[in-house]
Amino acid sequence: MSGKKGGKHKRGERSSTDSEEPSPSKRDNMADTETQLDSASCSRSATNTDELTRSELKEMLIDIQINDNNILRDNIKLREEVMALRSTIQQQQEELTKLKRLYLGVRTCKTHG
Repeated sequence: MSGKKGGKHKRGERSSTDSEEPSPSKRDNMADTETQLDSASCSRSATNTDELTRSELKEMLIDIQINDNNILRDNIKLREEVMALRSTIQQQQEELTKLKRLYLGVRTCKTHG
């Protein structure tokens, strides 16, 4: 940056001096700042109430997400159980069909023999 010479800031180049005692205009600004800080602390207490509400909402959201995950996990377990039951029913149907064929085959052999 061309505005800096010897590591000084632009204000140093303009030969402004920093006095230890604030000027009257700076004192007025400090008073304004104190007033702003007081009003900010009042608005912070209102914001703290909002923050509590936000934190409560966040906790509720986390609880909902946990419940949702539990429901999904239970749903997966139920789906697996239903698939296992379907497989068992299919196996039993196949066994029943074999037994019927065997029974009918034995029965036909006895009636023919």
